[in-house]
Amino acid sequence: MFCMNIRIDVIVLLVTICVSDAAVVCALSVDDPSDYSLGPEGVFERYRGDSPEFSIPEEVGVVGDESFRFCDTLQLVDIPEGTREIGTRAFECCFALTTLNLPKSLTKISVAAFRFCRSMETVSLPDNLTEIGVDAFRYCRSLKLIYIPEHVTTIGTCAFDGCSSLASIEVAPGNKCFRSIDGVLFSENGKTLIKYPEGRLGERYNIPDGTTKIADFAFSHCSSLRLIVLPESVQEIGCDAFRFCSSLTTLEPPEGLKKIGVGAFYGCRLLSSFDIPKSVIEIGDGAFESCSSLKSLVVPEGVKTIGARTFYFCKLLKSIELPTSVDEIGADAFNGCSSLRSLIVPARATKIGASAFENCLSLTEIVIPAGTTEIGDGMFQGCESLTSIILPESVKIIGDAAFSRCYSLSLPILPVKLKKIGR
Repeated sequence: MFCMNIRIDVIVLLVTICVSDAAVVCALSVDDPSDYSLGPEGVFERYRGDSPEFSIPEEVGVVGDESFRFCDTLQLVDIPEGTREIGTRAFECCFALTTLNLPKSLTKISVAAFRFCRSMETVSLPDNLTEIGVDAFRYCRSLKLIYIPEHVTTIGTCAFDGCSSLASIEVAPGNKCFRSIDGVLFSENGKTLIKYPEGRLGERYNIPDGTTKIADFAFSHCSSLRLIVLPESVQEIGCDAFRFCSSLTTLEPPEGLKKIGVGAFYGCRLLSSFDIPKSVIEIGDGAFESCSSLKSLVVPEGVKTIGARTFYFCKLLKSIELPTSVDEIGADAFNGCSSLRSLIVPARATKIGASAFENCLSLTEIVIPAGTTEIGDGMFQGCESLTSIILPESVKIIGDAAFSRCYSLSLPILPVKLKKIGR
């Protein structure tokens, strides 16, 4: 009997606790102050709730940095009238967010504010908006349409990068900074192509005459495009402009092109040929990195630097001609060019970076120019077919692993002035 009373008491106690906890849970509505914190001057600092819907309090003027970051159960947010700004990474990685009600008072969407909101299909930007920050909607892979309001003056780099469903970018009539041409975002004067929507249908695109610049990341991740025609007016291809255009096979650059930016064709794995115009004087680091189908190239006279990783992992590249104007070859410039058999290094190129020719498995011969003072770390590492190399008398340092795994290489004659040999 004594044991039975104890059991009854324990059960009653547990029921009381459960009921009490349930009451607490029910009391925590989306508007409960314990779900969020407010800072001074109307800044919404942090949401701590787990409800799928939330209405931000009316007194808020700024949605603070990272205030909803990683709220992965949140599906709908109402932002009140009077809110002027959405802070940096405010809603980043809100993976379930589908509905966003923005107020007319909003003027600024900050850096990466909605990055990785991968369920959001539509967003209505208010008329008073003036600024869209860098990465603002990056990797919002379900977003289908963007309408840029009349007063927007700033759109940050990669604002719509990785939006793989985005079919069109439209711009309000009267906008003084931007315009839309057939759903493609341009500067207002039409000279800079800013962003080609990644979900746009079609395998071919003719860039309009008069375009002078392809902006940074303009075509990145446009995996459906196979052919892009550049007009004679284009003078500059920006950084990462065609990054991961994985279906791109043909692109004919115009005479008059002067600059190819950093990582411009990174990951264009089907691009098999590219005739660099004689007008080009600058090729950025990693410009053709991982163009694994590229077979041959002629770099025009006037180019002074082959930057770091410029031809990294161009595994089918068999031949390349470098001009006499080249005076520097960057680190990893030809690393992984496993089909490259020979290369004449220009006489002026006395500065060669670490691992510049690493894993050039087919390279049998190379001439190092007089005046070179250092064979950098790993410069010829993994060049299994290299049989001989002549080191100029100017060489003073041979870096670590410079000739590691050069199984066919005979011991070179060491320069008299050599001071250091690495491990």
